[in-house]
Amino acid sequence: MHASVTLNPFNTTGFAWIDAGYFRNGRDAPRPNHPIIKVNITEKGVPEEKLLLLHVRNDEVGAEARVNIGGGSFVGTGRAFLEFYPLYFQTLWHWASLKKFIGAEQFVLTETCRRYKSNCHPFFPGKFRYWFAMSRALAGRINFSEVSPHYLFADPPASLPEVPSGKKVTYCGGEIVTRDKDVATACS
Repeated sequence: MHASVTLNPFNTTGFAWIDAGYFRNGRDAPRPNHPIIKVNITEKGVPEEKLLLLHVRNDEVGAEARVNIGGGSFVGTGRAFLEFYPLYFQTLWHWASLKKFIGAEQFVLTETCRRYKSNCHPFFPGKFRYWFAMSRALAGRINFSEVSPHYLFADPPASLPEVPSGKKVTYCGGEIVTRDKDVATACS
């Protein structure tokens, strides 16, 4: 999404990530040659600095595989995506440095939104585990103007490690190793 926003070949203000298999139900899929997104999210109450995300589960903060945000679809302005991008990678790197599992984007999305309320607009579609509700919201059939009253927001950690931008990263002997050059010699 960062590359799409940065390149912006169509000079658009709005962007959407929608997984290829997101439209599984015929009633939610758009007809051929009709738009998937029929609403302007900023006109419907989502501030331009926030991503519209789907609050799909209400897992507790201590849950081992906590997912509160669905990763199949999220929408926002270019500004929202560009501001969210470094926060996502800061969260990912922080969790990697703590040796937490980062193998699913939904875990990292959930924690990034928990930490950075000012960048996320998770909406509640009326019930949990409604994984494909974003399609109905983008068609204008579900109200997404309010932030979910169930979402567990918090403050970012007081101290965060520096993200190793421009460095090679590997995992060796139970430790994360960063190098400015080749990581091949890191484990020798």
